[in-house]
Amino acid sequence: MEKFNRCSYQLDTEHYVLITNKLYDEPISKELKGFLILLKCKCLNGTNTTLYSQNRLAEELGLAKGTVSKYINEAEEKGYVKRNKKGIHLLREDIFLKTSESQLAIIKNGVLFTPLICGICLVRKKELHLEIWK
Repeated sequence: MEKFNRCSYQLDTEHYVLITNKLYDEPISKELKGFLILLKCKCLNGTNTTLYSQNRLAEELGLAKGTVSKYINEAEEKGYVKRNKKGIHLLREDIFLKTSESQLAIIKNGVLFTPLICGICLVRKKELHLEIWK
């Protein structure tokens, strides 16, 4: 198994998100996969929607505005996100799961990023360490 680049990001929340392992098999770059995970971490709890503007996302993620714009445009072209006046929305609910806090409380064990038996990864939103494998 070939390992891709390792990336770490410090995020400022204590919540968790669930992302299925289907993301690994999507025909997109590892960079776009990583960006989509970061975008999910900036969504409102229990949703696939962020109300941040692209400029604010760049500030929050510590990325250049052009980088955020590039990845949002690419994700939109490939059908992963939609933008409108109400925010930026992740469209693939088969990958980016919407859950309530109580559902997450049942499965979280303080694990940062662990593949679970059912093909779902638990991502702690405070500190995100990505290792995407081929």
